[in-house]
Amino acid sequence: MMVGRTLKMLFPPRSVKPSDEVLLSVREISRAGEFEKVSFDLKKGEILGFAGLIGAGRSELAKAIFGATRLEEGEIAINGQETKIFTHPREAFQNGLSYLPEDRKGEGLLLEASIKENMTLAILKKLKLAKRRSERRERRLVKKYAEDLQVRMVGIDQIVEMLSGGNQQKVIVARLLMTESSVYIFDEPTRGIDVGAKFEIYKIMNELTEQGKSIIFISSELPEVLGISDRIACMREGQLVRIFSQTEANPEAIMRVLAGGDA
Repeated sequence: MMVGRTLKMLFPPRSVKPSDEVLLSVREISRAGEFEKVSFDLKKGEILGFAGLIGAGRSELAKAIFGATRLEEGEIAINGQETKIFTHPREAFQNGLSYLPEDRKGEGLLLEASIKENMTLAILKKLKLAKRRSERRERRLVKKYAEDLQVRMVGIDQIVEMLSGGNQQKVIVARLLMTESSVYIFDEPTRGIDVGAKFEIYKIMNELTEQGKSIIFISSELPEVLGISDRIACMREGQLVRIFSQTEANPEAIMRVLAGGDA
């Protein structure tokens, strides 16, 4: 009754099938003490879930791909461009890659800043016009995304710290959507938010893939990974040990791999 719908449908049905086109190619990337020789392809319109036990290296992998930490070896190609390693998040943004961090309060939000300031943080250069025109455009854009994502707020000048966890997460998601990236990394996007807000995040992810975007989805909740992903990459002790197709994936098989069984 609280969320306004039946809970029989925990995850929205996937409405698109990934194409054969590869948007992100990762080859033999390593970072000492965190992960080693990781390779995978992310297809257009795909949600690639990453499963693993605590300490498996999933979040560390995501940060390194995004350029928040430095890779020691390997190559990354996005949108068919020349292979490279991103040395700063700015480079990742410029090449069409966005990242939603696991720790939204510590790494994702300026808690004492407004909704408007938090949403437009990644596109400030795009908004640099004449002073008055820039302000009007920024406010119009923020209001649009707040309405589209159904952010519960007093107004766009409200301080982010005053929002619920689910609405704080929607503010970060709005920031990512404003970048109009090709590839998005969502690291634990539903942690600490209620079941209604979780469903809204899932719907946003589905809508992105309908637009031809691709998503790396990291979650510690195995039912969530199974319910959302087209394929599931299993990491163990810093290594990517197997990628399951949707038809192959089931809780028993995945847990056996994560716990050290046959891959």
